[in-house]
Amino acid sequence: MRVVITGASGYIGYNLTRALSESSNEILHIYHNDPIHLPGNKSISVDLSNIVTRSMNLSDYDVIIHLAWDYHNNKASIDMTKNIVNIGVKYEIPLIFSSSCSVYGHKGGYFDEETTPSPSTAYGKSKLTSEKLIENRYNEAGLQYFIIRYSTIYGKNASVIKKWADLLNMPMIIDRYINIIHINDVIELNKDLLEITGKGIKGIFNIIIKHS
Repeated sequence: MRVVITGASGYIGYNLTRALSESSNEILHIYHNDPIHLPGNKSISVDLSNIVTRSMNLSDYDVIIHLAWDYHNNKASIDMTKNIVNIGVKYEIPLIFSSSCSVYGHKGGYFDEETTPSPSTAYGKSKLTSEKLIENRYNEAGLQYFIIRYSTIYGKNASVIKKWADLLNMPMIIDRYINIIHINDVIELNKDLLEITGKGIKGIFNIIIKHS
């Protein structure tokens, strides 16, 4: 399968790109500032928030996995999504978007895909705005999309806090309950989504750890 991955130099992007590169997938990594080099794949540096991005020709690709996000500039991140959505709709390419459970805000208790989002941070609000952009344009065009609301992702080198905790041989202490998912599960999920691309399934999905 021919796959475009935006934000390929980020934590999820790098690990996912490396995993997909080990199979027969043809990968195009799109990054902004930090290049990655994996044999057998294409790599380009693009500022996805720039409107000229819309002129990119991705007609040879089967799916876009949109991970790119500027955590210091949520407006730019929304612009990235707008431009990727325009490209996806233009060339009728299914889209997998990495969103976040932060769209629900700081609600306590149980929530699922039917729960009305109520983001309490600029990050959560911008993720929800991006979700709406994708839903509206892709539904209007009759195209397949997956909006994946991840919980906190952990794994090797997942955060500076975890690294510090390991170095100091002390546990991380948090003041509230959070759900987590391992990076390996994120990779397997995306592999599964690639398998069902083109089979008509679409929508929003929460991804969290299963409790027994």
